[in-house]
Amino acid sequence: MDTFTSIPIDKVFPGVFLAIFLTPIQIGPQKLKGYSVDYFPPPNESRNHYKNRDTTVPVKYLIMHFTVLNFMETLDKFTNNETENRVSAHYVISEREGEIKGGQIVQNVNNGSEKFDEQQFEICGKLSQYLCNDLNINPKNVLGHQDIAPNRKTDPGVWFDWERLFKDCGVGAWLTQEEMDRDYIEQHYHPTERLPLDGAVDPALFLRLLKKYGYGYVTDKVIEKVGREGISPEALEDIAPTIRAFKTHFSANQKPEMINDQITAIDQYWAWALVAKYC
Repeated sequence: MDTFTSIPIDKVFPGVFLAIFLTPIQIGPQKLKGYSVDYFPPPNESRNHYKNRDTTVPVKYLIMHFTVLNFMETLDKFTNNETENRVSAHYVISEREGEIKGGQIVQNVNNGSEKFDEQQFEICGKLSQYLCNDLNINPKNVLGHQDIAPNRKTDPGVWFDWERLFKDCGVGAWLTQEEMDRDYIEQHYHPTERLPLDGAVDPALFLRLLKKYGYGYVTDKVIEKVGREGISPEALEDIAPTIRAFKTHFSANQKPEMINDQITAIDQYWAWALVAKYC
């Protein structure tokens, strides 16, 4: 077995682990180096909520987050004694050191307004690749927190590079350069929905596609309120966060200036092509 040659975590983050015991671990065939947080003994056993997942339930999703906290605050938050609103993660990737800390949520230490640390993203990609292969996770089920809770969450944010995750690691759903061509999609995936030939935006079509792809906040009731002429203010209030979530993950990723609740032909194409490819 390889030896651990990285700087001990308690040296990198002095003072953080006075009451937390860690065990060095290696994860996956690439032997990613990290640490597992040990169980807290009495009287601090309530801090073990970070390991409370029901292991009898199959893992179907890989969810990406960011913490909006630094690493010290993140570790404390994930292992504290709070009795309500407790949160945690399976893996935490530090921005500073770029190694895995923790015990199929992947939590990246980042505040959401800046690009991810290069080493941090590389480790995230390798870990995600291992988890998806080991757990047989469908590419469509690699999601951001914003994708599943668009009304209240924005992580992992516009700067999380989903295209790079797909190209470098084969993780997640994305469109290749070839697949940005309408004829290619029609010839290879035979979509059931027809895309307007004139490039016009059909809001009802776009929302139907989001619903089919899996965005749960888009309901039939919402779609019924929408016509080709546009989305009513009432309907827009219901689904604007979902539109922004889709743009953040796909059609406007890495382009914060394009994140809004307006549906463009590019957004519509992405939704149409993704459904054709993955659904």
